[in-house]
Amino acid sequence: ASYLAVEGIELVKNKRDENFLKNMNWIQGLQNNCLASDMCTIDPIDLVNGINQCPTISEVPTCAPLKYDTSLNLYNYSSGPTTIFTRKISISRVSDFGNNDREITSEVFWTDRFGPHTYILKDHIFNWQ
Repeated sequence: ASYLAVEGIELVKNKRDENFLKNMNWIQGLQNNCLASDMCTIDPIDLVNGINQCPTISEVPTCAPLKYDTSLNLYNYSSGPTTIFTRKISISRVSDFGNNDREITSEVFWTDRFGPHTYILKDHIFNWQ
């Protein structure tokens, strides 16, 4: 679960870096789908079209569970059997640095024979261009 949370943070950073390389807004594709109130999923197989806002059910963002593709050895949302893990990613503004800083929260949820579990990891990204 901790590795999946770290991967969620890294996927956001990868998208930010891709935006810089394409001369786009540094949080393009993330700003509308991954707001803290909505949360999102990011598919590592498709960083262009794989950023999706989680549907809201009873005012709670409900993200799809991750799948695991054994041929790619990769957790994703496109192929493989469904796993017990669900990852939610959110991005929120940090007022201390104006428009050049965002806090990323990557949450991984799962339930096993010991009950429900949550692992939460937070980090910051900056508009370093």
